Amino acid sequence: MWIIASVKQDEHQHISDTISTMEFQAVVLAAGRGSRMTDLTSNATKSLLPIGNKPMVWYPINTLQRAGFEEAIVVVSKSYQAATQNLLDMCKVKMKLDIVGIPDQDYMGTADTLRYIKDKIKRDVLVISCDLVTEISIHHIANIFRTYDATVTMLLCNA
Repeated sequence: MWIIASVKQDEHQHISDTISTMEFQAVVLAAGRGSRMTDLTSNATKSLLPIGNKPMVWYPINTLQRAGFEEAIVVVSKSYQAATQNLLDMCKVKMKLDIVGIPDQDYMGTADTLRYIKDKIKRDVLVISCDLVTEISIHHIANIFRTYDATVTMLLCNA
């Protein structure tokens, strides 16, 4: 079950069904090793595993594209950078993607990954995990961020 905080709208709040692509910079985190899925990830990274007929990383990119984003940074393990680019090219992704490879030998969490690409981040950032496969519209999260002038807004689910 997904949890999204409800927002009460008053006449002064700006609630929108769209996201200005100039407002947020999208970052897709796709460098996870899939350490809890070793039977599946012994020959490929988690982000390239197929779900239906698409690699897992395609789903959050598609979510961003549906929300109006025209570009995103996709962070992958350096050794899978070319394979990720090739698979996304085959999926005919229309967004401009900056596929950034991080060193394979270093395990980086979210904060370390964002620190690694800090020179590429120019405005508020929307971070999305490569294993997020959902029909939820990102504009709901963006509206919460705007309404409360938040520092951080997260979408969480019950395990």
